[in-house]
Amino acid sequence: MKTFLPLVLLAALLHAEEPAPAPSAPAPAPAPAPAVAESKPHAESAVSAEAKPHAESAESAESGSPAGGAGERSEPEGVSHAESKSHAEFAEFAEFSNLDLGFVNNCEHLGFVNISFGDSRPWAGCSIQYPDPVSVPDSASRADLEFLLTALDGRPLPPLQIRIGKNGGYVPLDSFVRETGLPGTWRVSFPLDLAADGLRAPFREFSLQLQDKRPEDSASAVSVWCVRILADGGPEESPLALRRLRAKGLHGVETIRRDGGIELAVDDKTEDWGYAWLSPIRPVALPEDPATAILVFDVNGGRTPLGRRDTGRQRFRVQLTCPTPDKKEADGPWVRDPPVEDGQVDDDPNSWQTVRIPLAKLLPEGATAIARITLQYTGLPSTGRAGLLVRNFRFESAE
Repeated sequence: MKTFLPLVLLAALLHAEEPAPAPSAPAPAPAPAPAVAESKPHAESAVSAEAKPHAESAESAESGSPAGGAGERSEPEGVSHAESKSHAEFAEFAEFSNLDLGFVNNCEHLGFVNISFGDSRPWAGCSIQYPDPVSVPDSASRADLEFLLTALDGRPLPPLQIRIGKNGGYVPLDSFVRETGLPGTWRVSFPLDLAADGLRAPFREFSLQLQDKRPEDSASAVSVWCVRILADGGPEESPLALRRLRAKGLHGVETIRRDGGIELAVDDKTEDWGYAWLSPIRPVALPEDPATAILVFDVNGGRTPLGRRDTGRQRFRVQLTCPTPDKKEADGPWVRDPPVEDGQVDDDPNSWQTVRIPLAKLLPEGATAIARITLQYTGLPSTGRAGLLVRNFRFESAE
């Protein structure tokens, strides 16, 4: 079997989207992959680690179209910062000749980078290895591990999770997956600062495995190709960036990544007090001076049950949940009808309003990090109801 996808597939991808220059870490020189002793993957979740807060650009379009996950779905819209980089840079990695498979657990290896899950047991997966350790350049302030995933049978991706290196737990891949111009092919852009060993720790492998048992309607075989480290020296990404948040709707609310944000989508059966959880992959450390910090995010009117986007005046409340020293969680006070720029969410789908809430009003006593943001409707009209779009969560200083 050939060790790479047909070049016509790569040519189609490069032609599908306009390239733009971007810095990239050099790929390791091709070399034969060494033999690796078999090891077993783990089904554990990502371990908690503090992340320093940074402001996120209001112009970043984070919504995109992930493969999907529990409690949320997506529509093709927007790109991550990594998505806008040059696709031409993938060309030197097309043959994948410098990588090889490490352990293979409960899944069949169909070729150099093609993996069949079939009817395998939960958490089937494998590791993909460089011949030598790779790392992020010292000049880079942020970096993503990027690669393409192609469903060999044309079906949707199964829920996958990833681990960088051999330490720590796996992180769900859902919010880091975006559609490309090729049907059945997705781009993964995973922030390396979420690796258990940190942004700059050298690593020689990354592992992919099912989050659980593969759904019957999902792809039974995938190809991993065009792997690279994309590093740049731009502003560090907000730890509350949308792609770092897992969204789950409850009581009739469905969370959908579309129209430039995450929508708390409603229909005629959504309950008056429906809500959504937005949970960072790992708890996010508070700013150095929470007393003067502000939680800031943008809102816009979402879609009506008929799909129109011309209805505003959504009313909602906000709550933060924070981890406690005994490894439990504590809820902060609700902030109802938080101050919205211009007084309310307007009817114009092309304008966003900014919400600013003093962080001290949201925190439980003794909080040092944020584990979850809850947004809850405070009543929905029987007619004229519409969803709420949110984006661009970040911390700002009141001074």
